[in-house]
Amino acid sequence: MAHEWENNFPASENLFIKSIDQQGETDGYAIFKFKNTDADNYTKIQILVWELVYTNQEVLSQLIGFFANQSDQAQTIEIKTYEEDFHYLFSNPLGCSENATEYGYFETNTQYIGNKYKIIDLSLMLKHIKHRRYNNQSVCFILALQEGSSEQMHNIVINDGNTEIKRTKEPLDLTIALTLSDFCSIFVGATTFKNNLRCGTTRVL
Repeated sequence: MAHEWENNFPASENLFIKSIDQQGETDGYAIFKFKNTDADNYTKIQILVWELVYTNQEVLSQLIGFFANQSDQAQTIEIKTYEEDFHYLFSNPLGCSENATEYGYFETNTQYIGNKYKIIDLSLMLKHIKHRRYNNQSVCFILALQEGSSEQMHNIVINDGNTEIKRTKEPLDLTIALTLSDFCSIFVGATTFKNNLRCGTTRVL
């Protein structure tokens, strides 16, 4: 969105680099700045990467290599990313906090939960994702979505991968019950159905 892009440049200290492919097209970029981490020592510098976007592993390696080459300018790098397994890229995944928990587990990164998307009209949303084929399976089930004290029941019919909400006289195979917020998280891929089932936040009846 335009306002998100503009917010990446609120001050002149923010810098921008990009990778260009052989056709002259941008295939990756990073927005970052240098910041002082110690008010009493101006030589303590960190690179803060606000945004890191890339189309393939080679572009990622080039961008990471650029920041690695700044070791004479900054002692540490903080990268904000949506990839929860990002720390596996590094031979030493430990952060700078040196925090540790019981049994010798050390902090590698900090994760946050942002704003959630909310599906207001389920039938309309299903029309927008007709390309999802669900392995061309066929199944009928009741989707019970709880939001506060209310509960909405939807008859979901998947026939050879085609998904519809409709009344049916056919017996439904099962009922899946969960909150609307958890369903939205699963729907957009922020988590998985399997994880919610394992944690007990989703019930299959």
